[in-house]
Amino acid sequence: MEAGLQSARNASVSLARFAVVPTALQLGARDFSPRIIPLWGGQTFLSVTSSPHRFAGGCPSGVLRLASACLSAGRRPRLPASHFGSDFYTTFSATEFPHLIHLPRPKVLLTISLFVLTALTTGCEFFRGPQPPLARLQNAKDALERAAASGSIKYSEGAYRHAERLIQTGWMEMARQNGRISIFRNYFKADSLLRRAESVAEHGMRETQDSLNTLDKRQWKEIRDYENELNTWRDALDGSLILFQAERIWTDADIHLSSAKQLAKIKEYEESHRSVALGRQRLARLGEFIAKREGDEAASMKIWRQWVDAVVEQSKRDQIYAIAVDKVAHKTYLLKNGRVVRTYQSELGYNSASNKLFAGDGATPEGTYKVTKVKIGDTKYYKALLLNYPSEADYRRFADNKRNGIISKHSGIGRLIEVHGDGGSGSDWTDGCVALTNADMDHLVKHVGVGTPVVIVRRYDGGSL
Repeated sequence: MEAGLQSARNASVSLARFAVVPTALQLGARDFSPRIIPLWGGQTFLSVTSSPHRFAGGCPSGVLRLASACLSAGRRPRLPASHFGSDFYTTFSATEFPHLIHLPRPKVLLTISLFVLTALTTGCEFFRGPQPPLARLQNAKDALERAAASGSIKYSEGAYRHAERLIQTGWMEMARQNGRISIFRNYFKADSLLRRAESVAEHGMRETQDSLNTLDKRQWKEIRDYENELNTWRDALDGSLILFQAERIWTDADIHLSSAKQLAKIKEYEESHRSVALGRQRLARLGEFIAKREGDEAASMKIWRQWVDAVVEQSKRDQIYAIAVDKVAHKTYLLKNGRVVRTYQSELGYNSASNKLFAGDGATPEGTYKVTKVKIGDTKYYKALLLNYPSEADYRRFADNKRNGIISKHSGIGRLIEVHGDGGSGSDWTDGCVALTNADMDHLVKHVGVGTPVVIVRRYDGGSL
């Protein structure tokens, strides 16, 4: 062994001929492997384990080369007690050990560092892969919310549901790509689906607006037509006697008109249309009621003619004054010798379209009567002519109505029906009397007195008046 070391010393092996690497020396790597172990105090322990390949004399060639290097560095290799495990070892200080290896120059080290940093940066960007289209997803969601706010769920439901499905599908596709390795992700399909969803939602909004414009025009036209029908009925009712039931029906129809207008203003067109339909049902019922009423009046017309003709004939025969009242015409006629000599505008009870049934019903009675008292100063209505209501015919009709259950058995028949003054309001307002202006009452009381015949009919279409 001493001879081998001496030979290595004489060979003057240059340290530059080999370098220490993490796994083995570049020279003699097949022959031995080094171990470099840091020690306390800035020392480094170098141990070389030989391979089975040995030369004559029992010393591997790699050991000879490393030993020669150690000697050149001024370090004497130390041989262990046994050649099993390591062939020799030595120690170096922290400043001496680097001379055993080739260190790169500073410029080379800087270049290598920049290269490594650039490679790492590029690699991170590369391995991060494409990014999910989150902004596109949010745009699609926002478009769908705007479509819902515009009424697309109701007026363009097909487009709205289609956009909703596209967003769900695109979202799921994006989630599926997120689960893949970054460099293999492909968000093209998800982005396309979300773009399509946004486009469909916007189309639904346009379609909704077109539908709303069409519905708005159609509904307001329907409302105007219905309002014209309602006004026509109003004119008909105003031109006739007050019918409480007819007024209630018309009022219900008018409420439906107001409701339809309010609903149309807030774009609830279906509800507005339904309200108009309900109002038209009420007008149809009003028409049926009026038709029935007119049918009843037609049946009573013969009796009313007989009453008027009888009073006219009495006035003509007895050469006296008489009074005739046409409720529908709101006229009171003064007759002399069977001929009309004066016509007064008159006002009636607030329930003027009906014949009087009981006390307090607000109806002006229909029948033939006579003046029982002329009131001048002892009436609250300027001047008055008290009539003999109820007559015998009124008592009979009242009893029949009670018996048939038309009126309550506790109802009274009523009394104090007059032709009096304080009229001229232009509306029916009395409790059942006939009201004239004070000037007309002054003229009337000059020509009539107790016993003057009076006839009151709902309608008269004969030629006597």
